[in-house]
Amino acid sequence: MTIEELLEIEEIKNLRHLYALYLDSGEIRRMVDLFLPDGVAEWPEHMGGYWSGHDQMFENWTKVYKDADLPFAHLHIATNPFIRITGPDSANGRYYALSLHTTEKEIGDAISVIGVHDDVYRKVDGKWFFEKTRYDFLWPVRRYQGFRTPI
Repeated sequence: MTIEELLEIEEIKNLRHLYALYLDSGEIRRMVDLFLPDGVAEWPEHMGGYWSGHDQMFENWTKVYKDADLPFAHLHIATNPFIRITGPDSANGRYYALSLHTTEKEIGDAISVIGVHDDVYRKVDGKWFFEKTRYDFLWPVRRYQGFRTPI
């Protein structure tokens, strides 16, 4: 692995971390802009299924978080990153994900979900974007669909 590849991987890690920061802070438009204009966010059916493009992503994420005590009602934590550069402008990766409740409401467990993000990234004009992300829930309800990208 070259230093240049390591730098690209760090940029992609920051992309995933910005996703969590913007989502948690309620900056949905900024989070959606981390995706290509025709990007895809794929969820199990109970979370809305297949979202394609900025408009649909913005609309759906806004609906999901409309009653949340934003900012920071949840903390989305991305851990154990594995990113592989697959070409000069392409990469894929996988992260473990935890979502923690941070409000003082009676909510039971502080952990709301545990899962895995399976991502495809594309570099356009020198900047990395999500081309696709898929989330598989592992806890508290298991909705595991299998990985999309081989590692």
